[in-house]
Amino acid sequence: IGGPRYLADLLGPFPGTRLLPSGGVGTETGAAFLAAGASAVCAGSSVLAPADVVAGDWSRITTNVRAFRTALQSPTA
Repeated sequence: IGGPRYLADLLGPFPGTRLLPSGGVGTETGAAFLAAGASAVCAGSSVLAPADVVAGDWSRITTNVRAFRTALQSPTA
């Protein structure tokens, strides 16, 4: 259970509900959640890896966040 399709299915009987998925959201799935009707998305370790934070690898963090933001602006198939 989960994913963009499940979110879209929930909106059928609950139109107008504002949903914000947070689990399983990443660069590959964020736009699909938005296309399925999510009000917003929340990404965690798939974009901001704990090891990168601990290491202070701001270059990698910046690259991952930019890729995530770009992916959210791209249309889904």
